[in-house]
Amino acid sequence: MGQSSSREVAPVEEGMDSRIKLAPDLAQKIARDFQDQEIQNAWKTVQVSILDRRSERDRHVAEVSARLQAATKKMESWKAQNAELDSTIEDLRAKFSDGKVALDYDARNVAELIKQNQPWKKEMPCLGQRAHWIDCQKKYALDSRPCDAYVDALERCVNETVVKKATTSSS
Repeated sequence: MGQSSSREVAPVEEGMDSRIKLAPDLAQKIARDFQDQEIQNAWKTVQVSILDRRSERDRHVAEVSARLQAATKKMESWKAQNAELDSTIEDLRAKFSDGKVALDYDARNVAELIKQNQPWKKEMPCLGQRAHWIDCQKKYALDSRPCDAYVDALERCVNETVVKKATTSSS
């Protein structure tokens, strides 16, 4: 059927081998062709797999690059929008720093003045009389006549102190 060289095969007789015998060169060629075909098919599968992985990796890199570019654009946009705020923050930081330096300087000057003058060591004349008169004034705020004796005592003390200072400064 089909080819002119084909002929009908006789039924297998008992005890006869039904296998086809090929010439060794032809058998090797068929085996090599089959192996080559299998290797080529396997290699094509490997190539397809490699190309698929590469295209997947390229797609992933493109997505990451696109996200990075979008984030960079967004960052630049934010920087442009917030440039005024950034300059205001820098100005306020500079003012704060200047104010801190000025405050430190003033605090040192005040501390030095206090050390030089030492008000806690100065004599406070008539302190008792002043305290009594102030207490009396608080107690009798509406009518200060009961405090007249304290006023007289404070006046005597002040006069004595003034006279004392005048005599010591003139000597």
